[in-house]
Amino acid sequence: MALLAADLLTKAGHEVAVFAGAMQAELTRQLQHDHVEAGAFTNDERALDGSVTATDHQAFTTAFKKWLATELDAFGADVLYVHNCGRVLSQLDLADWSRVLPVVHTMHDEWFITDAHYTFAPGNGGAMIRTFEPGRSESVLEHRYDHLFDIPERAKNLTLIGPSEWLTNRARAVFPTIVVEHLPNAVDTTLFDLQDRRAARELLGLPHDRSIVLFVGNPTQPRKGFAAFEQAVRHTISPDGQSPLRLVAGGSGSVAVGQAAELLDASGPLAKRLAVPDSSPVGQMNIAGDGLVLSGLDRSLMPALYGAADVLVHPSRIDNLPTVPIEAGLCGTRCLASNVGGTAETVADVADLFDVDIPSAELGARITDALADAAVESENDREKRRALQLLRFNTDAHQMRLIEMLELVTSRTGAVT
Repeated sequence: MALLAADLLTKAGHEVAVFAGAMQAELTRQLQHDHVEAGAFTNDERALDGSVTATDHQAFTTAFKKWLATELDAFGADVLYVHNCGRVLSQLDLADWSRVLPVVHTMHDEWFITDAHYTFAPGNGGAMIRTFEPGRSESVLEHRYDHLFDIPERAKNLTLIGPSEWLTNRARAVFPTIVVEHLPNAVDTTLFDLQDRRAARELLGLPHDRSIVLFVGNPTQPRKGFAAFEQAVRHTISPDGQSPLRLVAGGSGSVAVGQAAELLDASGPLAKRLAVPDSSPVGQMNIAGDGLVLSGLDRSLMPALYGAADVLVHPSRIDNLPTVPIEAGLCGTRCLASNVGGTAETVADVADLFDVDIPSAELGARITDALADAAVESENDREKRRALQLLRFNTDAHQMRLIEMLELVTSRTGAVT
C-alpha cells in the first residue's frame, strides 16, 4: 500500500521520497529511479524483529530514528506519510514527529489504538488472542498500551487514516481530539482483471471437471480461520456429487493432499511449484480430502488463481479492510465471507456474509449452494461483481482523496506542497 501511494503521488506530479526501516537493495534502486529519492536503514528485514539484547535493539531503533530525521531534513519533506511502522516507530514517535512536520498515518490494523495488531476470539472457546509484530513479542509489560493515553497531548498535526469505516469509527472513539479520516485502500485493478474460469484453469493446469473452493491467507494463522474453512468444506457437496477440491494460497509450505497431485497438468506452474522441496504444513491443517496448498506463488498468478475457483471462502476472525474479497470480485469470482471488522465493505454482495461462528454444516450448505450457482452463472454476473469493486476501489478516486487530505494537513501549518 505504501508503494502504491508513492506511485500515485509521483504520477500526480508531487515529489516523493520512500524511506523504509528495511528494504531489499534491488527494490531501493528501483524506487530511486521511480521517485525523487528512496532509502533503507537496512536491507535485512530480520534486523527489525530484534537484536541480541533489548539494549542492543533500543540502540538500533534510536539509530534508525536519527537516520530517518537526517533523510527527511535533507529531502525537505512537507509531510510524512506513514504506513506499517510498528517495528521501528511507536505511536508516541508518530505523535512527536507531528510536532516537527505534518504526519499522516494509514492504520493497517488495530495497532495504533490498542498496541496489538488484532484482538479476537479464536472460535474454539479459547481465551482471547492478541497478536503482535514481531510474533514473539507477546510480553504483557511490553504491550500494556498505557503509553497510548499520552498521544493526544503530544500530537500536534497528526491525521489517522482508517481504510475501513469500522476501524475509522473505533479510532475516533479512542482519540476524539485527533483527526481520523476514512479512506479505503486502492487495489491494482490492472493486475486483477476479469478472469474466464476455464482459461484460468488451463493456465494453471487445474482440472476442468472438479468444483474448486479457494482459501487465500496463511492457513496456520488462527486469525485467518482455516479450521472453519476445512470443517465447512467437509460438509460441502459439488453439483456432481463429489467433494470439492480445496485450493489454498498462502502459508510457509506447499503440498498436495489426497489425490490432488494426480489432477494437475504436470507442465503447469502449480505442479512445478509443488515439485520444489518444501516444508509441509499438512500436520497443522488436518485436511480431510483432495487439496492443494501453495505458498510463494508469483503474484502474477494470483488473478488466475481467483478466476479458477468456483467460490472463495474468507472466514477470517477479524479484519480491517481485507483485500482478498476485493481482488476476488475484480476477477469476477464470488466471495463468501465472515461479517467481521470492515469485511462487509469489501464483498461484492452483502448477502454473501455469514456469522463468524456459523456452524460448519450451515456454512458447508452455503458453499454447496454457491457451487451450484457458479455452475450456471453468466459472464454478465462476473462482470457485475468486477464493476462494483472497480467503483469502490479504483486508484483514481483514491489518488484524488489522498492528495486532498495531504494538502489539507500541510495547510494547517502553512507548508507548501
